[in-house]
Amino acid sequence: MVDGDLVYPFFEGRAAVRKNGKYGFIDKKGIWVISPQYDYASWYSEGLALVAKAQRCGYIDRNGTTRISFQYLSAEDFIGGLAYVILTDNTKGYIDTDGNLVWHGPAKKGALSSEVFTDEQRLNRRLRQE
Repeated sequence: MVDGDLVYPFFEGRAAVRKNGKYGFIDKKGIWVISPQYDYASWYSEGLALVAKAQRCGYIDRNGTTRISFQYLSAEDFIGGLAYVILTDNTKGYIDTDGNLVWHGPAKKGALSSEVFTDEQRLNRRLRQE
């Protein structure tokens, strides 16, 4: 049994788990493969998981290696090779799985509260894709 107070569904062989206010990842045997160290974590999508620490979002691979640095005010999971992000200068856009900004424009006023999906909305959207 996993020792955590919130367990997300498994995607790509990993599940995000919150323990004592920090998130990490377990494998399907329930073994911690990435220790709880993040302020927030999502699920794996296209080989990367959205995680946050120190009020910035970034992406890690299945081994916990940072692949896209913690530089975003807000971010979403990858879908079709792209992820929606809001940069520190309040520019919004889409990045590819290498972290390259492929489209950007000014963020709408209130974008941080109105354009970012809740965990439940993101999970429902993701489950429809599976």
